[in-house]
Amino acid sequence: MQVFPALGLPPRNDHLEPSLRDAINAANENQTAAHEALPMDKFEPRRLGSAEKSLHKRMRLASRAKKSDYASYHAVRKAGEKVRYLLEFFEPLRSKKQFKSAKALKKIQKRFGVLNDAVASEELLLQNTHLLQDDISAGNALAALEKERRRRMRAAARLL
Repeated sequence: MQVFPALGLPPRNDHLEPSLRDAINAANENQTAAHEALPMDKFEPRRLGSAEKSLHKRMRLASRAKKSDYASYHAVRKAGEKVRYLLEFFEPLRSKKQFKSAKALKKIQKRFGVLNDAVASEELLLQNTHLLQDDISAGNALAALEKERRRRMRAAARLL
């Protein structure tokens, strides 16, 4: 490799520059041609409708699942978060009717969030029982967390 002594830089590859520019232009054309630009007033109902459909599907699956199936409840929680964030993002475009659905969604999220906290606390304690003073303390703490988790699972199931 030849180095320019005055600058300490390698020589420029002028013959590659047009090829690189053509490749970048082709990539830009492909990217912009692949996606159809939607106006916001059409995009918002489609995106929000898709997220709401996914939430309802998750709620149906969770309502049919076994009582101890936390994963289905967690899927409801995540889908609810997505819908809520979309509602907040598209707030300027929303109607008054959608404000009511946001309130109901907050209630669902709150109840499922408390369930998530109970499950996470129980798992954390199960992984770190050695940190407690004795086995009796660990057993009492685990029993209390299991009772709390079951109570929260029933409360979440009632919302579905």
